[in-house]
Amino acid sequence: MNGDVFTWNMMWKVLCDTFGVEFVPFDEKERFDFVEFMKDKREVWDTIVEENGLYATKMEEITCVDEIYQVLKLEIQHVCSMNKSREFGFHGYENTLKMTRKMKIYVDGGHNGEEYSGNLCTNNGAAD
Repeated sequence: MNGDVFTWNMMWKVLCDTFGVEFVPFDEKERFDFVEFMKDKREVWDTIVEENGLYATKMEEITCVDEIYQVLKLEIQHVCSMNKSREFGFHGYENTLKMTRKMKIYVDGGHNGEEYSGNLCTNNGAAD
């Protein structure tokens, strides 16, 4: 984060634009159980992978449903301070919204469904 004022309502619009999905306005005060919603979505992900020639991944390898739920349920605006990072020499900056628009998870056609060897839900949280 770059010290941005962040709301999910703002971010959903950008993500929808990025991935060509229609944004449907919603009431942020309405409760939504993301964990329950995702329980039966494995087949949906498998279809997306196959239809788009993505790395052959299992949904649980690239999602952290419980952690995502914790982030999404925040009921406050999220403001991050980069002061400590700058004190330690990290002066780079990327516009979060601009980078999100550039970000595409789709793999180019050259991988032909190769297995993805990483797991985004590992203890260190690092992705390959």
